[in-house]
Amino acid sequence: MLNILIIASATYLGMIFYAKYRTPIAVLGSALLLLYGNLSGSFPANLAFQNFPQEIVILIIVLGLFTKIFEKSGLFNYLGYRFVHYSNGKKLLIVMLLPIVIYGTSLFMNNLTVILLFTFICLKLALKLNLPITPLLVSVIIASNIGGAALPWADTPAVILTLYTDFTLADFILKLFLPCFLYTLLLVKYSTTWFHYLEKKSHNLENQMLFESKSVDDITELNFNEEPSPNNTTIHYVIKPKPHGGKASHKKKAKHHEIQLPHNKKMEISNGLAPDTSIIHYTIKPKPHHKKPPSIKKHKKFKKKAGSLDIFDEAHNHMNWTKVRFPMILFCLFITSVCIGPFINLSIAFISMIFGSILLIANDHSPEDTINAIPILDSLIFIVALFLIGGVLEYSGILNIAVNYVLAFTGESVALILISIMLMAFTIATFLSAGPATATLLPICNQLNPMVGNNLIYAALALGILAGSSMLPWSATGGPVLLGEVNRFLKMPHLKPKDKHRVMEIFDLKHYLAFSIPFSLIMVVLNCIILMLYLKLL
Repeated sequence: MLNILIIASATYLGMIFYAKYRTPIAVLGSALLLLYGNLSGSFPANLAFQNFPQEIVILIIVLGLFTKIFEKSGLFNYLGYRFVHYSNGKKLLIVMLLPIVIYGTSLFMNNLTVILLFTFICLKLALKLNLPITPLLVSVIIASNIGGAALPWADTPAVILTLYTDFTLADFILKLFLPCFLYTLLLVKYSTTWFHYLEKKSHNLENQMLFESKSVDDITELNFNEEPSPNNTTIHYVIKPKPHGGKASHKKKAKHHEIQLPHNKKMEISNGLAPDTSIIHYTIKPKPHHKKPPSIKKHKKFKKKAGSLDIFDEAHNHMNWTKVRFPMILFCLFITSVCIGPFINLSIAFISMIFGSILLIANDHSPEDTINAIPILDSLIFIVALFLIGGVLEYSGILNIAVNYVLAFTGESVALILISIMLMAFTIATFLSAGPATATLLPICNQLNPMVGNNLIYAALALGILAGSSMLPWSATGGPVLLGEVNRFLKMPHLKPKDKHRVMEIFDLKHYLAFSIPFSLIMVVLNCIILMLYLKLL
């Protein structure tokens, strides 16, 4: 068991400190754990594959198909154009609206769908309007997690609670929807605070760079209080323009003309200088043009070409509604079926396969080209590796030992049991992802539910999963998908090196955690308060 902990800890540390190689590190760690379990016989390694997320893998593939077709039809660019148009390009308004839009969309769509739909839009908005990349994208992930936890069909943990517990729609609305709505408002306030902080920091940095660019040696301090030495001789020059006695003599036109300007001189006595010293002021007034200068026509080769970030301005003219109409109708039916499927014991995988097949048949391009163009293989491999690691930790008994050890200190106190489940869900979801954490703690919650009552134990589980899934890039299923989409965005043509450098900030874990950790800890504190209020009121 100690060897399993060492391999798992080394895997997570490798993913944290070497985020660029997170996928091969996760696959290597899961493979070593399975190999060790098979050779040592400490746990049945084949049972870990029971946590293989077949439904989620098929769902992501079908969502990738819809995303690729919508991208080719210009729908994403059109949505970005409408977003900029309605917000009038106001940065603060966009920062406030994006979490609300993502939250509202995630209530009725799987958060993977939302991430696939909005990642490119958010990146283009951020680069076009000079918005902070990392806070904007992390707020998108957190908002999608919040919306996915509020209703029973939105995200993987919610679907698990719907299928395998007695947590009803009324429980979701009362015990999860209201707290999630509160967290959305807090996220808007939190994002705007970060925006103001980064804007002020950027402004101060620009001023500092401007000040440092000036050479101190070129600045001479003037002291007007100091009397000039009697040995010094002061020479005054008075420049008088030569007056024209008559009409100017006719001269041949040359290629370069000197324009004579009238000079007005003003003499002034300064109190700070010697009595015989004067200050001369000159006012130069240019001769006005009698004719307007001719307009400069731009040559064709000097016209600005629309790059990948300028297409927002012309997206409404290039939108092909004929190609996108049927996929949009099919997509709405697909999302509706995914929402209803768990309530009638219909697998999401079956629904996804049916709609994916119809989409490929109705598509103009060949099915092989469309499937090969889906850029989500990295995300799928990473998610599968995380689920396998979660299965190893579950079937090796490590998680059960840790949970029982913690519950031994709670006794029969219902309040301590709720807080313990919430904190354990928060911790496990942070490192294992939301889906494996829910599947791991669900059997324990089923045993504790009669003791607690009112299905509050499942609310504690869901709220802890929500806070934990917002901590790290791989804590939620949408995190790896977003990072995969960012990688694809970096490969777009006409993307400037400066913009690539800005986008690459999302892979810096320090920038990511600086935004995510404070808000996640705020949710943990509020979760405790909300659970105690529900315990007294229900």
